[in-house]
Amino acid sequence: MPEETFEFENLPFDPARHGAAVERIAGEALGEGYFTDLAAIAARDGVMFLVATGPEGVVGFAYAWMVPRGRLAVELPRLAEAGFPDDVRALDGEGRVAIVQTIAVSSAMRGRGIASRLFGAVEGRLAGLGAGVFLVPAWCDGTRTNLEGVLVKGGYRHLADIGAYWKEGCDAGAFRCPARGEVCRCGVRFFLKRSPILLFGSQ
Repeated sequence: MPEETFEFENLPFDPARHGAAVERIAGEALGEGYFTDLAAIAARDGVMFLVATGPEGVVGFAYAWMVPRGRLAVELPRLAEAGFPDDVRALDGEGRVAIVQTIAVSSAMRGRGIASRLFGAVEGRLAGLGAGVFLVPAWCDGTRTNLEGVLVKGGYRHLADIGAYWKEGCDAGAFRCPARGEVCRCGVRFFLKRSPILLFGSQ
């Protein structure tokens, strides 16, 4: 069977065109209420949204952003407590750290390599903006880590585990976690990958 092909679109985000599909896919994968105002998020400086589209329309998306210079510990305070590698701290001082916050694929289209292609597409665009390292907060639901296989295959390495990462918002009902039982049991596993422009330098 021939491999399916998907078109990747680089937004400026168009809520009227993609918003409903992105919210639906995020709700399926990560819980209802994951996004509350997509247009406002996408309008922030340094934010990048990509969508993967096929004959059915939007089948997946990536949400990533460039961390403002020197702001990594402010943006990720609990990871800062665990400690950043020296080169990550140096890149933060240059404004060259990117966070790939969310990769999600429609439940009907999983297992077809779409997440891997989205990672490759968003990494390439972030590297073009000067990113020297990518950080990914992967959701752990107590039994598994979301996208861990894709991340390891894509060259990411484990950086740190932080328990009860979203507990405050989950307990307050800010979103509906699909894995929640009587208590919040989810944490985050951070992964790191150096950008090719850092490893090999500019040509």
